[in-house]
Amino acid sequence: LSRIYGLDPSIEFEGDITDRLNYVHPDDLDMVTRTMNRVVESKGQADVEYRIVRDDGQERVVWARGRAVTDSSGRVVRMVGTGVDITERKQAEKGLKDNEALLRGLVETSPIPMLVVSADRDQTVLSMNRRFTEVCGYTLEDIPDIVAWWPKAYPDASYRMDIERHWTKAIVDATMANASSITPVEAFVTCRDGTRRYVVAHMGWFGDRALMLFNDLPDPKRAEDTLQRISEAITPWTGRDFFRTLANHLSDSCQVDYAFIGMVDESVPWLGRAIAVSRNGQLIDTFSYNLRGTPCEHVVGKSLCHYPTAVQELFPDDRALVELDIDSYMGIPLVSSTTGKALGLIVLLNRAPIPHPDQAEAILRVVANRASAELERELAEKAQRETEARHSAILESSLDGLIVFDAAGEILEFNAAAEAMFGHRRADAIGRDVAELVM
Repeated sequence: LSRIYGLDPSIEFEGDITDRLNYVHPDDLDMVTRTMNRVVESKGQADVEYRIVRDDGQERVVWARGRAVTDSSGRVVRMVGTGVDITERKQAEKGLKDNEALLRGLVETSPIPMLVVSADRDQTVLSMNRRFTEVCGYTLEDIPDIVAWWPKAYPDASYRMDIERHWTKAIVDATMANASSITPVEAFVTCRDGTRRYVVAHMGWFGDRALMLFNDLPDPKRAEDTLQRISEAITPWTGRDFFRTLANHLSDSCQVDYAFIGMVDESVPWLGRAIAVSRNGQLIDTFSYNLRGTPCEHVVGKSLCHYPTAVQELFPDDRALVELDIDSYMGIPLVSSTTGKALGLIVLLNRAPIPHPDQAEAILRVVANRASAELERELAEKAQRETEARHSAILESSLDGLIVFDAAGEILEFNAAAEAMFGHRRADAIGRDVAELVM
């Protein structure tokens, strides 16, 4: 006790109990006195924690256990007990509480959406900061645990499976590397109001808890990465598969309800034909429509058009906008690189203002060049097939023997009349030298 009270250890700590009470912190004196009186009255024992103030002014925290000692008549004659200096432990506990309070404050006031989740198998959502609810719209009632989070954040089953696979791999990799955080995972998160945000998700472990952060990607990186993904997705494809893949990725990447690629018929300039249509990242049936009185009429063969909101009021004759409950529109023309003629257009439609319109416009301007080239190639191949079909029809219907050969004399076509005239089957004649066969 002498050491705790800062006294000379060679001197016995003696004296009346009142002398010891003189060291008790004034704010704790009443509590200590009442505890001692209770021990004397009950002739029992008690534990008490209190502060003392040494002669040098230093404050310490003491945990003491005392009991009453009685004589043969049952009268309390003294108290005995032990005392332990727990100052360092109390300081550590206070530091831990202060750190926890600081962490809670940082999480709650952070401009980044955050979740605190239990690190056990249940993955209970222990708390979410104000910013998470502001951005994503969800509350603890909506997301009591991570199991409830997955179908809400990723309603499309196939996309959810893909993100779960990336997330699981990130956790396994971090565990194998004995790391305290995962490699960030990028994904489109669906908010409570149905809008989608492209975020990079982080997670780190802190004891029995995990902290999850959902940070919007900076616009330049987001646009660059999105274009890279779209480019990688459409590169292997040609023809209609190219346009279907492009429509799906535009709907997903630009976070719009609908994306479609349309063609225009030069012989019927008011007729538009959607050749690939995606709704929320899923292909749906194509359609034909009258361009007159629609925002598409202002796009075809002209320039990019963006109607940020209330597009139905601007184009009241476009019934499709009403039926689909469309609020915003963005479209860009597809034109021939050689003739400058209108080939078609790419259109984004959304029931709310298009998120990140600058990024959507940048994406459309880049993919429009590739889509124009693919559409032009497809139309050229179609024209070539039609020309070949006409030539073939002429050859087969002719009563004269017709042989088509190239500059080197190799036979390219050999019609039925030529078969009868020269006595060779077409299959045998194709590829042979014309001079050897008929001269």
